[in-house]
Amino acid sequence: MQRMEHRNRGFSLVEMLIVIALIAALAGLAIPAITRAGGFMSDDPDIAARELYASMRAARIYATTYRVNTAVVYGVTDPAQTVDSVTNENVRVIDSYGLARQLTSDERDSLRISATNVYALIEDREAYFRRLPANSCIASIDNDYELEIGINANGTYREGLVPVLLVDLDTTEIPATATVVAPIYTTDFGVDAFPAHVFTPSGFMEPESSPVARFTVNVALMPDASLEERYTIAPGDEDPQTGNVLDEGQLKVPVRIELFRTTGRVKMTS
Repeated sequence: MQRMEHRNRGFSLVEMLIVIALIAALAGLAIPAITRAGGFMSDDPDIAARELYASMRAARIYATTYRVNTAVVYGVTDPAQTVDSVTNENVRVIDSYGLARQLTSDERDSLRISATNVYALIEDREAYFRRLPANSCIASIDNDYELEIGINANGTYREGLVPVLLVDLDTTEIPATATVVAPIYTTDFGVDAFPAHVFTPSGFMEPESSPVARFTVNVALMPDASLEERYTIAPGDEDPQTGNVLDEGQLKVPVRIELFRTTGRVKMTS
């Protein structure tokens, strides 16, 4: 009688590597789309801070690689539609951003633009304005959710913000055309200007004349988030460390991103 041998054939190393590569490729395509749709997210400003931090670093790299001023441009909310859940007051905060690069002198001449602080959205970075994820925003340094966008007493802009004009550049047409992008809400920077952090090819940040060497960006929950989400200790609750009842409660500490003007370095801090 002839004996039949049964042998279970497994995957070869090459086949396993191909499968792993396919899974990694699909995950790389799917995860950003799911993230933008709100998947995998909680109301955690750390998520938004890490995304913004990555975009700031990308802007710095773009500036030094292509030898052009590159900006992280911010969108500001309309205070009439942003109500603080603590104070019930109307406030304005930054809730969106995009990446843009400064137009060259030749581009400005061909478009008949005289202003020099004109920037075009960077299409290959999906730079058209995106909302900060996880219901987050950029709040002020003292965590009162009021970003004072304007000029300080010493003539400098708050936290390194500078005004830029933004256009949507269409290079498919000859000659190229530019459409002005208008802010949703007019700030103290002007009717058509956006607040922005600008990285230069030399490795520093605008404004060069600022006496401040380090800027701080605070990422926190949107002011209309619930009190339970915004507080570590709710008003009227007892502080577990001191035993004192806190009348005003204790807001969660925002996630901080530090920008170093003289080097363009970007750093996240706890």
